[in-house]
Amino acid sequence: MVLLSSAAVSEPGGTAGPIGLMHLSVERAVEDSGLARTVLRPGAFASNVLQWAPAIREGGEVRVPYAEGTVSPIHERDIAAVAVQALLTDGHEGATYELTGPESMTQRRQVELIAAAIGRPVTVVDLVGDAARAQLEDQYGAFGVPGLVDSVLGTYRASVGTAAPVTDTVARVTGRPPTAFADWALEHRTAFTAA
Repeated sequence: MVLLSSAAVSEPGGTAGPIGLMHLSVERAVEDSGLARTVLRPGAFASNVLQWAPAIREGGEVRVPYAEGTVSPIHERDIAAVAVQALLTDGHEGATYELTGPESMTQRRQVELIAAAIGRPVTVVDLVGDAARAQLEDQYGAFGVPGLVDSVLGTYRASVGTAAPVTDTVARVTGRPPTAFADWALEHRTAFTAA
């Protein structure tokens, strides 16, 4: 079995937050099952930025909580490639793999790379403090998970001025480097331009 978990489990203090706790409980259930398993703990999915697509298409402006916060976005194809190797080749049973993209970057840089991919400027509105909280409440409040907004807000805020972790796991497991976010943006440019 390959379990898609989350890097939130292994972040400092991550298991105290609702995202880390949710994923940790599933990891423990799988472990208790006795099944042969490999756990994948990706960080930020590159595809998370698809939430910006409507704003970029409609007005060329995106409102980003803590735009200077850092991530190391991973292409969904790279996560799948590691899962395939874990399922089809020997030596992965019992392993837990932390997965990231190839580089740490700010969310602002992600927007810049999307703008380059679509060939037009995109304005970033950096939301901090109460403005960031309001944006995240709009985004996550409907889930009704106690502490979720505070957890996400704290993660964004804590990442400002620090490098996001970068691992070599994709390269070690698949034999090829992970996909750069710029390449992901080029592959997905129509999501940010087509109506």
